[in-house]
Amino acid sequence: GQLGVPHGPRRCVVPQAIELHKEKVVCIAAGLRHAVAATASGIVFQWGTGLASCGRRLCPGQTLPLFFTAKEPSRVTGLENSKAMCVLAGSDHSASLTGLLWLRA
Repeated sequence: GQLGVPHGPRRCVVPQAIELHKEKVVCIAAGLRHAVAATASGIVFQWGTGLASCGRRLCPGQTLPLFFTAKEPSRVTGLENSKAMCVLAGSDHSASLTGLLWLRA
């Protein structure tokens, strides 16, 4: 699921296009086993299984949101009232920047 190609090969040496609702991607980040992207309209998508094990440990017995285990780009829920400008990812986390604070000296 890390590649965002739902029925593609397990390994891929040639880049492949993935569909993201025909929106322009302005920022993308790759974690250990997942990836996230922010579009020009501020929507965040995630795919891969990197955060599923953390989610299962933190919320035992609960159903995880689709984007935790999606093998193709899936919209991240809970950010509907925010416009993401940038996304970040690591081995066990993802984050999105929704605004900038400019300080004047």
